[in-house]
Amino acid sequence: MRDDTPGLKVTEKIGYGFGDFASNLFWQMFSIFIAKYYTDVFLLSAAQMGTMMFVTRLGDAFIDPAVGAIADRTHTRWGHFRPYLLWMAIPMAVAAVAAFTVPDLSGTPKVVYAYVTLSLMMIAYSAINIPYSGLLGVLTPSSTERTSVCSYRFVMALLPVFIIVNTALPMAKYFGGSEDSPHGWQMTMTIYAVIAVLLYWVTFAMTRERVRPEPRAEGSFKRDIQDLRRNRPWLALCGVGVAALTFSNIRNTVAIYYFQNVVANGNHYFGYVLTSGALAFIVGVMATSPLSRVFGKRNFYMASMTLAGLLAAAFYFVPPSNIALVWTVQTLISLFAAPTAPLIWAMYADTADFSEWKNGRRATGLVFSAASFAQKFGWALGGAGTGYLLAFFGYRPDATQSAHTVHGLIMMASVIPACGAALAVLALFFYEIDEPTVRRMGGELDRMRHAREQASAQQDATPRVPSAPSGGGCVPLLPVSGMPLQLEPAQRARLRQELQQLLQQGVHGLCFGPYVGGQTPGQRIDEARIAQRLQQLRQHARWVRLFSCTQGNAQVVRMAHDLGLRTMAGAWLSGDPHRDREELEALAALAAESRVDLAMLGNEALLRGEMDEQQMLDSLHFFRARAPGVTVGVVDAYSSFPGRERLLQAVDVVGVNCYPFWEGCAVEQSQQRLQEMVEQTRASLGGKPLVVTETGWPSAGSPRGAAHPGSDAALQYAVQTLRWASAQGIELFYFEAFDESWKAAEEGDVGAHWGIWDSRERFKHG
Repeated sequence: MRDDTPGLKVTEKIGYGFGDFASNLFWQMFSIFIAKYYTDVFLLSAAQMGTMMFVTRLGDAFIDPAVGAIADRTHTRWGHFRPYLLWMAIPMAVAAVAAFTVPDLSGTPKVVYAYVTLSLMMIAYSAINIPYSGLLGVLTPSSTERTSVCSYRFVMALLPVFIIVNTALPMAKYFGGSEDSPHGWQMTMTIYAVIAVLLYWVTFAMTRERVRPEPRAEGSFKRDIQDLRRNRPWLALCGVGVAALTFSNIRNTVAIYYFQNVVANGNHYFGYVLTSGALAFIVGVMATSPLSRVFGKRNFYMASMTLAGLLAAAFYFVPPSNIALVWTVQTLISLFAAPTAPLIWAMYADTADFSEWKNGRRATGLVFSAASFAQKFGWALGGAGTGYLLAFFGYRPDATQSAHTVHGLIMMASVIPACGAALAVLALFFYEIDEPTVRRMGGELDRMRHAREQASAQQDATPRVPSAPSGGGCVPLLPVSGMPLQLEPAQRARLRQELQQLLQQGVHGLCFGPYVGGQTPGQRIDEARIAQRLQQLRQHARWVRLFSCTQGNAQVVRMAHDLGLRTMAGAWLSGDPHRDREELEALAALAAESRVDLAMLGNEALLRGEMDEQQMLDSLHFFRARAPGVTVGVVDAYSSFPGRERLLQAVDVVGVNCYPFWEGCAVEQSQQRLQEMVEQTRASLGGKPLVVTETGWPSAGSPRGAAHPGSDAALQYAVQTLRWASAQGIELFYFEAFDESWKAAEEGDVGAHWGIWDSRERFKHG
């Protein structure tokens, strides 16, 4: 996300944190005391308790996606998510008090009451906490700010730990006469519930929703689910969530049993140890935001969870009689585990951006609710596992535990949760959103949202123009069906003929990638196949654009030039000093061989946030010193150049990439949007020559907002674009010559379908 996104005020971050303070007055009671409550106060057996935990929590987890989808479609003057803080606060409080009420029943009716009230409590918790979590994704578009908000949130979330571990048992005893008094637990929960209601309302009053998702079509829930299933980073985080919640839930739940039955005089130390652990957790959370900026969210999470897991495993060897060592290790585990809580929710917010970036559709509530599904599944496993393990190890309430039971409690406090930590780290290896990707997503989403806002402003100024299509940045001048373009046979035939004529006459330029079949960048280039493709390309274009000069690409530049094609040769820059220097030196060497007609540096490195203006200027100066007299420019998105006067003065030519498709623009309005992009850029160049270095339309794949891939859409866009460029004398490189299958991993399924010819060199529109 852009670094210049206005930051949130500290008061709003604290206000958002109050919501987690409220939620954790419930959650910490559930996490720390729910098992003890059901075994020692409600008097269920440990096995009954474990089964109930699994059934109710798993059933509730399936409700979460529906809650998120409903929240996404909630439209009020307060926003999508904030209203639920008003509507559900009191139902949540009532359900929690009912669950912590022991009825005057016995046998099956009593068990049924436990199932029903626990289920209602969990449903109510979902109905308020899912929208609360979704609110994080719309407070600000800045990924960095969201991580900061999460830090405040989780500091506030830990404050209830101090309250609960130090007051729950004393309050239960005060109101009921003993720590196992049903009336005492009911009154304790009532007091916490009243405080929580007030805090939820404070959060409502102190926050605002700023990120406005595009209008959602009715009946698009199935599309939302399909988008989510294609969101691989989100799937990886679900695995992380299941494992991490298993780790934390078993540790948290067994703590009271461990101190009461393993540690001598453990009741005395329980509150103090958990309080110091909460303090350490707050320190860890406060360090999360600055350290994640240094190491990246993914890397920092893996390091934190690895250390927490290793310490948990080592806790098995800590003598329970050594209370100082018990205290120290427990505190350190909390310290190292702390960053994982805000990090995973910040990463979930990034996956909401990822879904919008890839699919042109944002479903923040669904992303967070489905994430909560994974979290609750982990919670269900942890809760059930705790109950079954207690039963397996022979735990009995109000009795001296056997040596077998004591050893089991030690295992549950150490080795068993450590396995969950290990699985969480393993799952995160499959999470692919690193910090450069976050910056790239942020830049492109900013561009899309800006275009949408411009469309909205134009729409307001011209009431007769229909509203913008879902997900698009274009004001439609023609009716948009929301479906892939289907041309009439006669119209399709005319456009095919015109495209063939344009190619026979020779277009200005085509973009060309050298990887064939299942190859990916870095693999050995098939020179014979490349020569065949270049021979085909030279019949239809005067110029070829090539993106890199290393890893065998220099030979492609030579081959193209020797075949008589004029070459726009590129140095692929990414902000890696060693890699960038290698690219620049290779490009300069080709220029010295007179194989480069136009040297272009970078390809959206500014947009992705991999380089800033000064770094790009340094690269220009480095190249000019080695290739004096060679015409050189910079390539980036059309929106990256306004305000960069020093860079514009330094280049000979400006290359702009313009994609109405990636802005979610319907193909019917794409030409108007393309022309707006070009004119907007030209107005900021101060007379510098402009080249459209990329534009195109995919022939297959998933839609992005109102932009639908398809053969007819790609045909129409190509003809209209090439016709317009020829008529206006615009130097334009169409993206691209041939399909490249490897790009599906980078851009989703559309990435493999941008070519005029397919991956077997067959003309798509013959």
